[in-house]
Amino acid sequence: MSSLLTFNDIEYLTSQIDVNNIDNVFKFFKGYNIIDYIETIKNTIYSNNENFTFPINTKKFKGDLILSKDEFLVNIPQNRLFTKNIDGFKIVIKYPSAVISTDHTLDCIHKINDTIITEENSNILNSIRVSSYKKIKRFVHSDIISRLNKIVIRDTKNLDFRETFVYNSTNIYKLIFYACCYNINYLRKIRLILSKEGNMGYDTLGNITVEQSICYYKLLKELYDKSDE
Repeated sequence: MSSLLTFNDIEYLTSQIDVNNIDNVFKFFKGYNIIDYIETIKNTIYSNNENFTFPINTKKFKGDLILSKDEFLVNIPQNRLFTKNIDGFKIVIKYPSAVISTDHTLDCIHKINDTIITEENSNILNSIRVSSYKKIKRFVHSDIISRLNKIVIRDTKNLDFRETFVYNSTNIYKLIFYACCYNINYLRKIRLILSKEGNMGYDTLGNITVEQSICYYKLLKELYDKSDE
């Protein structure tokens, strides 16, 4: 499911971040598992650029950090399913959601025997014996969460700027700031100009990235500046 965040997506998410509406940001990514979410962030950032510039403001350094694709969000595990036979049941286990649930062990259960777990039949999970649940939980922590915790957000040679990932709500939410690093008023200005001068409506902006929209915006601005000479 990993894809690209469009201009519309980034503008909406940025508007929610600006008013600290964390719930709406997480609701947007409700259908994503954690691998899809992380890959979508990375794909979006590098869709039009070989390098990514991120502002750093620490006691030791204040300025822009330039990150190549090989330095940002590395060691992402392959998005796959795991099959375990536990107490006579065939349990298919998946990576957890990007929206952390109250129990990510249950969130990781994709299928029991031939039944895929959905919101409609999730009550099936209540029938899992405590002993079986504990075995599933051990596997989730040792083979899934541990893989996620090996992800490196910023894999820089300078250890002062190196940042590792831990699977929790804080780190998941923090990642969206790398993609939503634009001023909301700037995004709204781009929408206004592209709509008015470039005949690019909501649907069009829902099919291009922010970086692509910026290219169109600069091109239009250049054309109009020349026409005014």
